[in-house]
Amino acid sequence: MTTSVWGIILTVAALIAVVLHTRRWRAQRVTALQFGAGMVARAGFVLLGLMYALHYVERWPRAPVVGLAIVGVGIVLNLLAGILAGIQRSRS
Repeated sequence: MTTSVWGIILTVAALIAVVLHTRRWRAQRVTALQFGAGMVARAGFVLLGLMYALHYVERWPRAPVVGLAIVGVGIVLNLLAGILAGIQRSRS
């Protein structure tokens, strides 16, 4: 398969993850901080998928680094939000 097909698959999977994450937030299973941090990571995956689907990577080979950096920041923020939520639950 070509890279554009994998980019489309990644974009669709990331958009499904965004919908599922939004449903978890509306059901109040995650805090607003966890929701925001998770959305940063998912937005990075959507951006990364679009870069591959639209052949932007061929014009700018370092483009995936930007998408991966956004994903990495989102993962770190999500970990910190989980730690803060755990501390908050233990205090109550």
